[in-house]
Order: sequence, then structure tokens, then C-alpha cells
Amino acid sequence: MPMGIVSDEDYQKELDKCPKKEDGTAKILPINRGRGHAKETPAILRRIIGETAITENNKEVSEAFGVSPSSVSAYKHGANSTNSYNNPDPVLNNHITNKKAKIGTAARRRLMMALKHIDDDKLSQCGVRVLSGVARDMAAVMKDMEPPKQETPTQQFAQFVFMAPRQKDEKDYNVIQVVD
Repeated sequence: MPMGIVSDEDYQKELDKCPKKEDGTAKILPINRGRGHAKETPAILRRIIGETAITENNKEVSEAFGVSPSSVSAYKHGANSTNSYNNPDPVLNNHITNKKAKIGTAARRRLMMALKHIDDDKLSQCGVRVLSGVARDMAAVMKDMEPPKQETPTQQFAQFVFMAPRQKDEKDYNVIQVVD
């Protein structure tokens, strides 16, 4: 039997399983999509959630504000939702970028202070590991908080792939002994 075509008996069995109206006809139920009855998160709350998620655990932020972890991740990256993740909201994205820049500036200041304290005397003592650890950590924070650099597209050259048949060897041919 072709796909999609059923017998009258099978069709009636499936129809009997459907919820019925008062008049006995089948009832068509709509498919609920989206967030259901939940309201849209206000823009100001998205900003607060996004900036909080920069320094806090996404799961904890999700539980504290009552939104999904995927929404927290989207807000943290400047997007209004997971659907617009690759196309962030300009206002929210600008707010998140500014917060990251402030954190990066503070980390840069701490990094410079830590580097100033590493001198010849400290290098000869064992406390330098602590100072270098602080410097390394501040550099990592600074790198994480800087806005992503726009990659300039590299010049792409045409690439050609030549396919050639395998060359036949003497052993690929049948040998015929000829007598003179």
C-alpha cells in the first residue's frame, strides 16, 4: 500500500481515538508553540540578566530570575532569544559590551599593579608565583571581557583539483605468448 493511503477501517479507528465535540465530530486541537502562557522578558530585565551572567554561573542566574538557561546565555551574548543568537539586539549587545569593557578595564588595572610588584627582589623570593598567578588570571579576565575582534576576510584564491585516472602498468595487461 502506498505511503499516506490507509484503508477505511484504519482511518475510522484513528478518527475514533480523537477527542469529540458534542455533535460527535472530531475536534482539532491547536499545537502550542513558543513560550506558552509565559510573558516576554522585559528589555530592562534582559540587560540585568545579561550583565549578571557575565560574572556569575548561568544556571544560578537562570534560577534566580526564573528564565531558562538558554535565555540567560542569549542575553549574555546580546541577543533577545536563542532564535536571534546570531543576530544580536543592538541596544542589548551595546549594554553587554560596555559592561564587559568596564570589567576588562578593572582587570587591566589590577594586571598592571601585579606586574609593577614583580621586581628583582620579588623574583628572588618564592612569592613571585602568587604575583605571576594574579597577572596571568587578570590577563585571562581582560581577554574574556574584550569585545570580539572583527576578522578581516583573508583573500581567497581559486583552488583547482585535477583528477587523473590511474596509469596502467605492464602487469595490468594479459600476456600473450607468440611463437615466431
